[in-house]
Amino acid sequence: MISNIVNEVRTSVAANLRNIRGIKLCKKIVVFESDDWGSIRMPSKEVFDKLLREGIPVDRCPFNRVDSLAGRDDLEALFLVLSCFKDHRGNHPVITANSVMANPDFERIKESGYNKYYYEPFKKTLERYPKLNRVFEMWEQGITERVFIPQFHGREHVNINLWLNLLQSGHPAFIKAFEHQMWGLGTNLVDSGFINIQSSFDASSYFEIPMQKEILHTGLKMFKETFGFESRSFIANNYTWSSELNETLLSGGVRYIQGMKYQLFPLFEQKKHVHVRHFTGERNVNDQIHIIRNTLFEPSIHSYAPDCVDRCLKDIAVSFMWKRPAVISLHRLNFVGQIVEENRKKSLVLFKELLRKILAHWPDVEFMTTVELGNFIDKKQKTQSG
Repeated sequence: MISNIVNEVRTSVAANLRNIRGIKLCKKIVVFESDDWGSIRMPSKEVFDKLLREGIPVDRCPFNRVDSLAGRDDLEALFLVLSCFKDHRGNHPVITANSVMANPDFERIKESGYNKYYYEPFKKTLERYPKLNRVFEMWEQGITERVFIPQFHGREHVNINLWLNLLQSGHPAFIKAFEHQMWGLGTNLVDSGFINIQSSFDASSYFEIPMQKEILHTGLKMFKETFGFESRSFIANNYTWSSELNETLLSGGVRYIQGMKYQLFPLFEQKKHVHVRHFTGERNVNDQIHIIRNTLFEPSIHSYAPDCVDRCLKDIAVSFMWKRPAVISLHRLNFVGQIVEENRKKSLVLFKELLRKILAHWPDVEFMTTVELGNFIDKKQKTQSG
């Protein structure tokens, strides 16, 4: 009993601390930011079972257990839930779908003896999966219906230098994963050193920065070619990137930087990441605006706990009390059922409950994308300073 009270107090204090700094808004705004769209992660249930039999504990990580490329059935179910609700201005809840534009080209990498990295556009990856036929049409439908708006999450979701080094050294776990066309074994499963294999923009040396700038340049170009519009926002894989990349992002059209309360700087020659605090409405030296997530809704990570809805609602209430927008993190793994169909079904039941209670608690709420929120903040700040 006492421990529960202590946990509640700690949770409340943390929620308030996340919202102490930031721009004050007159509106109650809710934004749903969802990462990892377009990335392979776990290719199939068959691959999951094989890796488990081969001694890789993929069952310990929710992303390895249930996360995968989304199928038509996943997107249809998600869009159906979103289309059931509207705010007082007639807007449906909308997913800001932070997407990577490519996945590794495993065949060509292997042919090079793991000495060179090659990638394929994620649309080509989708074409290689028989069950994902015509899935990109669903992406386009979501954009048209304004319930699913892609933004840039990187060119790919793998740290290229680290991965190639691990493959060249014959690392057993990563070689086995590679043979099954996957790489996403986090540091909680396999020792890859001080850098997570998923952290594309982490680095063990400052000399990797030019390569990262080129990755951003090509990735943002691919984004525009794929969707027909520039990505106005960016979220770094695992929230890790050097601020030196911000100018490259700006040149590619990025005006808004998504993130958690801390930006993690690349390791370089250190053994610990430097944490830099940001807040919503903060402008960097390039005049880009930071938008910080202050709420979580991750039922797949939290074992579909019934109280995850109420915990999210409490965080939203704290955000609104401080007159901040509620920017909610909910990764793709909550919405996919290609590995475990029940995952999608259970999460969507809870998501539907969350949306219903948001509208019941705050009838004047407005649903926005990250970019719409960024535009609103930008206009407000310019009006105040003008």
